Amino acid sequence: MRIPAFISVGAVVFSVVTCGPGESNPRADEAISSEAFVQAYFQLQTVGLKSPQREIDLRTRDSILSDLGLTEEDLLTFVDVWGGDGEVMVGVWQALDSLMREERSSEAEDPTGEDYEPGEDDVGPRGVGR
Repeated sequence: MRIPAFISVGAVVFSVVTCGPGESNPRADEAISSEAFVQAYFQLQTVGLKSPQREIDLRTRDSILSDLGLTEEDLLTFVDVWGGDGEVMVGVWQALDSLMREERSSEAEDPTGEDYEPGEDDVGPRGVGR
């Protein structure tokens, strides 16, 4: 019996969100939560894709991260701590894929093309989901 893709993706995202990165990593406390990383990456990607050059300038990047209570170093530390953990990173990329699909779906429903507003539906950067 095959499980629909959206159910399996939801299960992985749920496990990442509810459990957070595994306790087996001794450096887990150094990194932001996977939810905060996903939210930051998603917002940065969304803004970058909507720009004419398909890039985001440093000032905009820093503004978005600041609104989330994060820094570039927080993102790099997350990747340094969890980048080698395939299970965590699969969950992160699946969560990002899900958010991107939702974004595309909502844009199809609401073609007004409203710009990103920092601070909307943000996830706290530390300790969420742990």
